[in-house]
Amino acid sequence: MDCRRNRRLARRSASAGACFALFVACAKSIDGSTDDHATNADASIDALGAAGWPGVTAREDVDSAEGGDGDGGRGSSSGGGATSDASDGTSGGGSGGTAADGTSGTSGGTGGSDSAPSLTRRTLASGRSFLVHVPASLNPALPAPVVLVHHGYNGSAERVRQLTRFDTIANEKAFIAVFPEGVNATWNAGVGVCGFGQFVTGVSDDFAFVEAILASLASTHNIDRKRVFVTGFSMGGYFANHIGCMRHDLVRGIAPHSGGGPPAGCAAGPMPALIIHGTADSLIWYSCGVQARDSWVAHNGCSSLVDVVAVKGGVCEYNRGCPIGGQVGLCHLDGMGHGWAGVDGTDGGGTQYENISPVIWDFFEKQ
Repeated sequence: MDCRRNRRLARRSASAGACFALFVACAKSIDGSTDDHATNADASIDALGAAGWPGVTAREDVDSAEGGDGDGGRGSSSGGGATSDASDGTSGGGSGGTAADGTSGTSGGTGGSDSAPSLTRRTLASGRSFLVHVPASLNPALPAPVVLVHHGYNGSAERVRQLTRFDTIANEKAFIAVFPEGVNATWNAGVGVCGFGQFVTGVSDDFAFVEAILASLASTHNIDRKRVFVTGFSMGGYFANHIGCMRHDLVRGIAPHSGGGPPAGCAAGPMPALIIHGTADSLIWYSCGVQARDSWVAHNGCSSLVDVVAVKGGVCEYNRGCPIGGQVGLCHLDGMGHGWAGVDGTDGGGTQYENISPVIWDFFEKQ
């Protein structure tokens, strides 16, 4: 990709969002990622225009059915208790009914070959939605842990499900896997955070969204409110740091992957945090991951001494002397760019690295 050629695109907008889109396009072409929305500056700016960034105008020739990100769009409708969403491969297939909290659900039928058969989309009274996978083998008499997996900027719930496969792990480990949908495909990362995520941070009340998700799940399933965990990729990683910092009452542990944060002014009390980052990340710099680890070490009162565990393509360092309920770790993958470790393809860091999703669950399970 000729980044110099795309300087002309900067003249389409002076906003930080457009500058960020150009940076994404050039940085991703340098580190060799195959992420379509990140390697195409036009598409990135179109997505920002569609999201309402001041001064950013989407091209007139963009096919609205494509949603600007190659996912077929993220629009959803909720009529008669059923929803549809072209990006996650699920279809209405029959109404999922209405939960006690007014949540409408979609179940029965899938529109894509890669979609999990048991995956359902719930649309809240606010209009926001999420995908949820509840293993058929769950014992309803036992409270189930919940893992929320947040997508990256300009991503989607279905994309991060395919990327991380936490629904598959949930079947084996007996937890409920949730994939929330961000407003304008981003998340509220807080103020003054490290790296370029600060330019595309959302302004929605994503903490309230998590509260509503948990209320919706509790209306239909026996969930363990004391074992709610949050992970996420890129901007989803920023949000994991943010909610772990501010809402200890909601979250038991976090695992930000390739994100930045946390912001300053965290609530009192320890928070288990496992940070994952590639050392060659040219989008959200590796130093942002190190800064996040250092912030949690200081906040939780851990020692700077670490126990080192070798993983494929890197190491995980777990700080010593952390308080109960305050373990901190950093998994750094040597030479990995901006991608989810252990996965090839779009947004993947490569299978030459550790399959990181099971590592994240192992960390959560110990908290």
